[in-house]
Amino acid sequence: MNIDRLKSLIQCPGCGAALDFPQHDSLRAICGRCRFETRDHRFVPHRRPMRVLRHPILAADDVLDGVVVEAPRIAYRGAPPPRGAVDVMSLLEVTEHAPGAVLLDVGCGDGEFRSFVAGLGYDWIGIDLVEHGPTLHTDVHALPLRDGSIDVAMSVAVLEHLEDPFAAVAEIRRVLKPGARFVGTAAFGEPFHASFFHMSAWGLAVLFRSQGFVVERLWPCRGTLAALSDMGGYPKAVRWLLRGVERAARVPVLSPRRWLRGDTSRAMDALATAGSIGFCVRHSGQHVVPIER
Repeated sequence: MNIDRLKSLIQCPGCGAALDFPQHDSLRAICGRCRFETRDHRFVPHRRPMRVLRHPILAADDVLDGVVVEAPRIAYRGAPPPRGAVDVMSLLEVTEHAPGAVLLDVGCGDGEFRSFVAGLGYDWIGIDLVEHGPTLHTDVHALPLRDGSIDVAMSVAVLEHLEDPFAAVAEIRRVLKPGARFVGTAAFGEPFHASFFHMSAWGLAVLFRSQGFVVERLWPCRGTLAALSDMGGYPKAVRWLLRGVERAARVPVLSPRRWLRGDTSRAMDALATAGSIGFCVRHSGQHVVPIER
């Protein structure tokens, strides 16, 4: 993405005002309202802004009504993407978008998805707090992007690392265009890995619906036993045992009644034992009470 287009999408991360860019070929920026200033791609506010969110408390027993609970059809045929995220790439592949549509990669790390996203025809903007890799060094809780400026968003294994996922999801919704999609994955049964909030299917549905998203699809990614064997700090013999039990759990003859219950029931069982859960949600386009700054 060229620097002029990027500047047109940026606003002050502290107060939301327009920024002045004194130099044509630089991201050096100054806010005339709150005096925020940066000399490079670092757009973390000098003081973490306070946020007041108002959202409904949803009844847990109906949060999955109307939600598809199966993995999407694999439509992506490119090179194997990072983290095995073929399902996420497939959703990006089939999402209608004009050439050069802007995709926001939340928690992009060193930019491992950049070339894959560009190959699908998107203009990639990566955000993260790491130094090297992101387009903008910034905090998802206070995005330096204008309202309704982003065509689609993604995050792979990020939401569990956020201190306040409700505030972060509210920010992502704010910068998305009405009707735009947000796709990705979040940890559920994975062990602790510098993470704050692991999320069940109910938790994800409440999180997104409370911030004005329509939850279209949730699906199980790898199972909890596989995640524990890969990520848990167990002795090698225990990890081998976990892998063996995980493979055995897939054998239909060990649980015949479960395999006779139908695809949807099996998908719900898989969600309950998932190491991580994939999601596809859509900006509802409806008005929600704005974030107070």
